[in-house]
Amino acid sequence: MIPLSILIADDDAECRLALGDVLRHAGYHTWLVESGLRAVELIRRMPVRPHLAVLDFHMPDLTGLEVVRMLRAQQIVIPAIMITGDSSKELMLEALSAGAETVVHKPISPAVLTYAVQQVIQRRFRAQAPPPA
Repeated sequence: MIPLSILIADDDAECRLALGDVLRHAGYHTWLVESGLRAVELIRRMPVRPHLAVLDFHMPDLTGLEVVRMLRAQQIVIPAIMITGDSSKELMLEALSAGAETVVHKPISPAVLTYAVQQVIQRRFRAQAPPPA
């Protein structure tokens, strides 16, 4: 069985590597990129797109929110979990209204991240599964 794949975009190398380690340990295949622009470029070129993206809200070139909006404008819809150190309700509402599945706040607990990923994937696959006969 091929593992589900997750793209992680965060400009903080330590955070990016830690998130990748947590998700690889949970059995996912990961791609790690350092910027929103690099995330968009990689997704556009990939023959098989990731099942999920974990995007830092604040990155210097494109924010995670801009990544979601840019991909959706090109009819590329990948479920996204937004990560941020900002706990404002306005940011959370903006992320959710742009199409993010959920927002996880830094510092990120490995258990919380794994749970959020599992929930998003379960919702998405349940939504895409054909109805029972």
